Amino acid sequence: EKFEITVIPKPAIVDFETYLKYPRYLNKENELFRNIGDLVVPEGTSVTWGFTTANAESVKVRLRNNHVSKVMELQTIAGQEATCSASITQSSDYSIVANNKDMINKDSLVYRINVIPDKYPTIVVDEHKDTSNVKRLFFTGMVKDDYGITRLTFNIKPLTQSLTSDRGVGVIDLSISKGLNDLQFFHSWDVGELELHPGDEIAYYFEVWDNDGVNGAKSTKSKIRQFAIPGLKELTEIGEKRNEKIKDVIQDNIELARKVKEDLEKVRRKLMERKDLGWEEKRSIQQMLRNQKNLQNNIESINQKIE
Repeated sequence: EKFEITVIPKPAIVDFETYLKYPRYLNKENELFRNIGDLVVPEGTSVTWGFTTANAESVKVRLRNNHVSKVMELQTIAGQEATCSASITQSSDYSIVANNKDMINKDSLVYRINVIPDKYPTIVVDEHKDTSNVKRLFFTGMVKDDYGITRLTFNIKPLTQSLTSDRGVGVIDLSISKGLNDLQFFHSWDVGELELHPGDEIAYYFEVWDNDGVNGAKSTKSKIRQFAIPGLKELTEIGEKRNEKIKDVIQDNIELARKVKEDLEKVRRKLMERKDLGWEEKRSIQQMLRNQKNLQNNIESINQKIE
């Protein structure tokens, strides 16, 4: 008795190409890889696979991550190339398997796509005060982003109801060169322009936006600082404390003035008793002159504090 052996051809992937189309906002040239399955791509990249098969009627591509499992099944004709595409936003595993009507292939090619997410922009700001005008502030800062900066603002937020937009609070767009990955900036601000009244309080900060074309522009704020004008009660208390300090300084200088007067009287008596001054007398006069100079400086300082 004769037996016929029928050989069932095993379906297989002979060759495949992977075409990467990057998000337009990255300004990155698209790329084509051959027989490379493991990929590292920016978030939002469109991946297109092209397969050349042998003895296969269909190709299944199964894409899996923590949130979704997606199966793409492609039909082939006589081993001709079949293609499929997917937009990749999360790191995923994917498998490729070829089948025909006579055999479901258990062997599959398994690969990994690692996604590089678009990071949030960063901002660092230093604040400086004008020594001649405590209400004028100067800022120096640095902003950075992995793919590009699109907007930078200075924000003044009222913390009391009396402040409105017509008094200068709100959002100020700063002029920048868009698309740069890092940028140093400078800004000056005169708080006096807000015409704040006793009890008024504001918050202020900078905010920077990136150019994320997949999730929408993301923003990061700088440290939020506050500026407050004391109320009438607080101003009175501050004034009383300063007055007490001035009184203490005046009392100290009264003692210094009394000592200067006593030293002057001693020198005068010695000059009447002796024609020539010795080393000790000259030293006493020098010390007296220094005390007198200090007293004069202190009086000028007290006048400024009183003003």
